[in-house]
Amino acid sequence: MRTVRTLRLEKKDPIAFASDFHLRAEDPGLIRSAISFFKSIEGRYQALFLLGDIFDIWIGPKSARASFARLVFMSLAKLSRSGTRVFFIAGNRDFLLSEDTAAPHGVEVLGESVILEAQERRLLLIHGDQLCVRDESYRRATRILRSAPIRTLVSRLPAVVSNMLANGYRDHSRRITRVKSEKTMGLCFDVVDRQFDLGVDGLVCGHVHRAQRFVSVNGRDKKDVVVLSTWNPLGTFATLTDGELLLQPFALPDNEIGEQEGAGSANRGDLGDQGNPEGRAGGAEKPN
Repeated sequence: MRTVRTLRLEKKDPIAFASDFHLRAEDPGLIRSAISFFKSIEGRYQALFLLGDIFDIWIGPKSARASFARLVFMSLAKLSRSGTRVFFIAGNRDFLLSEDTAAPHGVEVLGESVILEAQERRLLLIHGDQLCVRDESYRRATRILRSAPIRTLVSRLPAVVSNMLANGYRDHSRRITRVKSEKTMGLCFDVVDRQFDLGVDGLVCGHVHRAQRFVSVNGRDKKDVVVLSTWNPLGTFATLTDGELLLQPFALPDNEIGEQEGAGSANRGDLGDQGNPEGRAGGAEKPN
């Protein structure tokens, strides 16, 4: 079994988890929702864990020059200054987001997974694409895109060329995911169950774009599994409070609701499946 870094938080204050904002310049409503969410938890939670795909495309330090990215990082810096620690775990879209870029804004980069010890719980935090092993074409593409030669190439290309290639790949990915089955794209629950061999009692992930909470039976023990939704423009986030993992929808403050009219409805997933193992099936917008 692989070795995963452990992070221990001693405070008993609540912790928040979110993922899959897929922020992009062409969707200002989505950006406003994300910034509103970050503002809403300032000082109320001891930590926010961002579990990947915060940005729809990230090609390295060049992406940080975009005006919308600067706004997002300003909001995260303000959140960090409020006393809420901000942690980032890489997704399949923003794995090139580095410590050098994030740290000046108060964001701590943790890599691809971490075991969180807090409130007498041990939780595995991971983006989630590593748990979707049935999609062989995606796994092959991921190995290529995350290889050292490709990383080096992207870092040396002009920003306009890197963005053109990244956008082209994103559009291609979206086209092919439309014809893939939910089973192919979804979590493999045998793989999910094996994660508990790490000695954790819960797992929080995103990637599959549908909010779910269910119980995984590992031997004689029951383990919490929480899957976060995508944001479109609103979404769900998870909290750890007094040792209990919960999913909850994010609602805009009253004074911001008017700004989002016409921007789309929330993709909040099906919260009715909480605690029900049968909630494993299904999906909303497909990941890509």
